[in-house]
Amino acid sequence: MTPEGKLQKRIIDFLEKQQWLYCLKLIKTNKNWIADVAVFVWDWKMFFIEIKTEKWVISELQLFRQKELQKLWYEYLIPKGFEDFVTKFMKLNF
Repeated sequence: MTPEGKLQKRIIDFLEKQQWLYCLKLIKTNKNWIADVAVFVWDWKMFFIEIKTEKWVISELQLFRQKELQKLWYEYLIPKGFEDFVTKFMKLNF
């Protein structure tokens, strides 16, 4: 498993333990460079996570998708590791 795959699994496992979250790993969508994971919350809210590791390479198109989804009032997290993800996740108002 790649480093990003391991981090993605760790993040999804963490979210599933929250019991009020449902995670979908997005493999192929109608939009190029969409986030890696979509997370649904019971009260119809959702947020997206673009998984990045130490290399921290994000394309211009990924940043465009982030801004596009944020305009629609969706949270879009790009954590630089697990601890950074937990910090950003705890700041969400769900």
